Amino acid sequence: MQDKREFSFDDIQNIPQNRIIIIIRNLIFDVTDFLDVHPGGRELLVQYNRKDATEAFNDVSHSFNAEEMLKTYCIGKLVDSSVEVIATDFVSAKVKPKSLWQKIKSKLEFVLPSVIKV
Repeated sequence: MQDKREFSFDDIQNIPQNRIIIIIRNLIFDVTDFLDVHPGGRELLVQYNRKDATEAFNDVSHSFNAEEMLKTYCIGKLVDSSVEVIATDFVSAKVKPKSLWQKIKSKLEFVLPSVIKV
């Protein structure tokens, strides 16, 4: 993974549109060549083109071999301020997108105690 490129969300959008790019666990995969052999069907991969597919990937019980095969399609790592990296190695890495609600909640947790004291 050391030789892989770092991508922002904007960089991903600039990859040629004929490539199917998915994000899983903060890593970027070009799965274009896997479309026709994906057991879940090509439509599933196309549905997550240029999106975070971590939750969908984790919801399916993928075999060790599937995890290993996925690594061969890795083209880089996502580096973006709107994503919180929980771990850096492939197997234990997870992505926790910061939703609008999470951002608001963190602000409220800071402000609310001050308001309640008044």
